Amino acid sequence: AHKAFETFALVINLHRHFLSAIKSFTLTIVFSLITPLGILLGAWGGTFMAGAVDHALTAGFSAFAAGTFLYIGTIHTHHKYKRTSQDSYHEYSQILAMLAGIAVMAVLAIWV
Repeated sequence: AHKAFETFALVINLHRHFLSAIKSFTLTIVFSLITPLGILLGAWGGTFMAGAVDHALTAGFSAFAAGTFLYIGTIHTHHKYKRTSQDSYHEYSQILAMLAGIAVMAVLAIWV
């Protein structure tokens, strides 16, 4: 359900860094194949795992994914801004955008 947001972020970063056409194409292909590959690996692993092991691995991967999203959305983004008074408006607008993004993803997670 959040693939559109991920795609938007990828395209923004590709545009921001002006990568060559070959690199952009390669990254787009890899990005497109990650979800189907994850589904196939998860389905394949689920057929060979017992109940308790399957639940433990699912919980571990979910915790890792949630921690990664929180790190990227909060701490990692916050470190790139300097603590100067001239940049305070930009910093606050970025924090508000981050909080809005977290709220949208929370509503999406409850809805889906």
